[in-house]
Amino acid sequence: MTQKQLLERSGLRSLFELVRDPDGVDQWLCLQRAATVEYQHRPTERVMELIDVVRPLLYRIVSAVPGTSYRRSYLYLAPRSGDRVAQLEATWALLYFLGSVVRYRPHRFHEIARSPYGPFVDEVHLRSTGTTHLSTCL
Repeated sequence: MTQKQLLERSGLRSLFELVRDPDGVDQWLCLQRAATVEYQHRPTERVMELIDVVRPLLYRIVSAVPGTSYRRSYLYLAPRSGDRVAQLEATWALLYFLGSVVRYRPHRFHEIARSPYGPFVDEVHLRSTGTTHLSTCL
């Protein structure tokens, strides 16, 4: 995946732009906010405003796996032909699907757990408030 594809599929294309390395070592150096944000004395005065712009594009999880970060954020890359859905919608749809599998086709749940998607099904976390977490157990 190219950096331009990352911008397009993540929803960052209208918010950020790729900045070239002035020394010419790397083709692209980093992402830069397309619309500048002015501040009076310290840049930290406006950090939360910058974060609020990106927050809806991130999927957040709380991991219980030992030896890993407790909280992680992922940039959701929507399929080219698909629509972007909120994390809450995606989590509820997954839990509804898994609930119907467990109720009506329990043998399929073990197949899903042993598939390449198994680790993703192992722990499904939802962070809707600071303390609410839903998880499914195998």
